[in-house]
Amino acid sequence: MLTITDSNTNMFIENRRDAVNLSQKLNATPYRNDWKNISDVLYNWGMSISDEEIYYVVSTEQLTYLKMLLALPSW
Repeated sequence: MLTITDSNTNMFIENRRDAVNLSQKLNATPYRNDWKNISDVLYNWGMSISDEEIYYVVSTEQLTYLKMLLALPSW
């Protein structure tokens, strides 16, 4: 499982396809360069075959934006 947190609120991604889709959605936004590290974490975890659980800390603004993107339909 991939846990993205702002230290107060957590977002859990259990499906690897959801992580890759979220990475692609993020890369289609104006934040793609500034938040490349987040996109890389999403994509790398989504493509991994490891059972490793990842805990990644972001800002509250970033977490809110990622939750909004996750709620959008996938392409």
